[in-house]
Amino acid sequence: MATKKTTKPKTDDYTREDEVSKMLHCPITEKEKAKAASRLAECIETGKALEEERKATMKDYTARKERLIEQIGILSRSVKSGEELRPVPCTLTLNFSKQTADLVRNDTGKLVESRPLTPEEIEDGATAILPFPD
Repeated sequence: MATKKTTKPKTDDYTREDEVSKMLHCPITEKEKAKAASRLAECIETGKALEEERKATMKDYTARKERLIEQIGILSRSVKSGEELRPVPCTLTLNFSKQTADLVRNDTGKLVESRPLTPEEIEDGATAILPFPD
């Protein structure tokens, strides 16, 4: 800060004047107003683009977080139960005589499921055993 002058007036007052800068309201010209309006429009457009970018980023973040939460759920159930779902090769045997469907694991030979045939399976089986037309 530059000191301009120090004066000792004829009275007992002691003063000092310094040059300072202070933000004050000042009128602007039409040209300055137009330039500010143009900058304002650019800022608004930039703000809109930034908001769209934020939405896209949040959508990606949300999807990634949901996948992580799903994976945590799967792993925590596996740890708690000591089991996990895996694709296992099996053989499905449709017994049309007994009208049952048996699902057997190929690796252990263990019966996984035994159920009645569905109407569609019965119909498909009936079609399969019909004699071929001449």
